Amino acid sequence: MKALFDLTGRVALITGGSRGLGLQVAHGFGAMGAKLALTARKAHELEAAKSELTAKGYEVIVVQSDLADRDSIVPMVDAVVAHYGRVDVLMNNAGASWGAPAEEYPFEAWQKVLDTNLTGAWLVSQAVGARTMIPQRSGCIINVASIAGLRGQLGPMQTIAYNTSKGGLINLTKALAAEWARYNIRVNALAPGFFPSKMSAGILQVIDKQIISMTPLGRLGGDEDLMGPAIFLASDAASWALRVPSRPLRLASLSAVSCNCFSCPSARALARASASVLSSAAAASWASARKAWASLMSLLILPRRVWRMSATWGRAILAIKR
Repeated sequence: MKALFDLTGRVALITGGSRGLGLQVAHGFGAMGAKLALTARKAHELEAAKSELTAKGYEVIVVQSDLADRDSIVPMVDAVVAHYGRVDVLMNNAGASWGAPAEEYPFEAWQKVLDTNLTGAWLVSQAVGARTMIPQRSGCIINVASIAGLRGQLGPMQTIAYNTSKGGLINLTKALAAEWARYNIRVNALAPGFFPSKMSAGILQVIDKQIISMTPLGRLGGDEDLMGPAIFLASDAASWALRVPSRPLRLASLSAVSCNCFSCPSARALARASASVLSSAAAASWASARKAWASLMSLLILPRRVWRMSATWGRAILAIKR
């Protein structure tokens, strides 16, 4: 069983790997035997991360790049491939955000967020795929999305570009998963809730208690909470986490997106029931999945808000592409 999660000898490239969730996952991948390549904008933060990781005995290289500058992406990927000879795991983690009311949102801010979170992730995936994953007929891409990509925001969190970019990243994951499955490349996404980080520090000062009250576990994400899901998706344990059968029904990814946004017990109960019913039905056909979902909903009388939350969860966790 341990061998399923072993990453020994695999090369993992992590964008935004100098701090936050990227550095957290780097520790996890390193502990499982992966060779690490980190990229980020700030050289001093990369060097600090490298020192932290090498002190634990992990093999690490760092390459400075800014994903908002598309001309820096191919040279960064080429540097990693020149050093290691291949890339087996790509984690698109680099992110940016900007807060402002939609009617006053600066175009420059919009462009920066979309260039980093969506266009940058796509261009890195394209470069890694073309240079190493497609030729070697294997690979794994993990996109770090967000629960913000599944819904809008109320209250002080006015981050329309961030929400838009993460929603686009989720759909990019589905489209690329379907297209590159023939090369034995798995493409999945993680949609975390709130983790304390430099990027989230400002908004958490305002709404941290509200976020915690809406989270079933009653806390924010911790220093190891993203390691496990990322290791799973990067390892052979997830070798069937992407399935595109020859039939017209295409399951872009059965475990592509997860979230922790349920505070209502009824919604959580429905989510658990939905997972079992929909996963079984989807294995048969798209029509069966739709019929199962309709039958499940007809048996339950729920407030409209709960139905909406559950429906969103059902669509996200199955990520079905006809």
